[in-house]
Amino acid sequence: MLGLQIPNVDAQSLSQLTVALTGGWPGLAPPLVLHESPGGHANTQLHIVAVDLTGACVGLKAANRIAHGTQREAIISQLASSLEMPLGPRQRIMLPIQNLPKIGGQDFVASLWHDGAEALDKLNNVPGGNAIKQAVAADPEPLLVDFGEWLGFGLVFGINDRGNAGNWICSAVGPSIGMIDTEDSLGAPAVHGDYKFPLSFWNLLQGVNGPAPAGHAHNSQTSAVARGLRQFYKKWAGNHKIVVAQLNQSPISSAYRCNWMGLGHKEFMEKALVGLA
Repeated sequence: MLGLQIPNVDAQSLSQLTVALTGGWPGLAPPLVLHESPGGHANTQLHIVAVDLTGACVGLKAANRIAHGTQREAIISQLASSLEMPLGPRQRIMLPIQNLPKIGGQDFVASLWHDGAEALDKLNNVPGGNAIKQAVAADPEPLLVDFGEWLGFGLVFGINDRGNAGNWICSAVGPSIGMIDTEDSLGAPAVHGDYKFPLSFWNLLQGVNGPAPAGHAHNSQTSAVARGLRQFYKKWAGNHKIVVAQLNQSPISSAYRCNWMGLGHKEFMEKALVGLA
């Protein structure tokens, strides 16, 4: 879903932007066209979208609602890539380009959108929304596994503002779920209860927290979330030194540590699941 095309874009600025974006993502096919942001989120006034000849979209945002928000988003993207998170953000920090609409003259983060993925708050207004809804209704367990991974990731890296439909994306392939707009991170502890939101959105929270159905030894939906948490913890534990080194590369994240980082596997799993009740 895109906003209106932005007219009369400065040709030199658009040329500089094209060089910068295709340098990071050589698969993009110029010429690029700029559009208004499609949403009503907190950074709408500092958010535009570049669209290439094939329809591939790159969100361009100066995330200054939170101190160093642009840099925080880029760090989270790097961590998500290292830990191979599902539907992970694909982001790069861009140097200022003068005369770009809304974000000219300031650092911004460029985010290559996942083809076919949509934010939860857009599902009723986009062509692919019904397919995503149908995929989740038919078999929610793959989505719950991915949610479990993101729950663990978000708790470890202090990702907040999760009770917002515009900050989660879903794809019919899987179906899968991922996070976007992660600038409120690497600071205060994550608000655990906010992570109930996507489960409530999909009418899965009661099922995840419920007992095993009659005649079954386990609740399959709880087990799916636990499986995702287990997958995340295994990747986190196995890449701990790499992750800490990445955090230490930036003064914005070098001091960040939280209690979740010190928990053993059993305690991590138990606390993460209890927080959804």
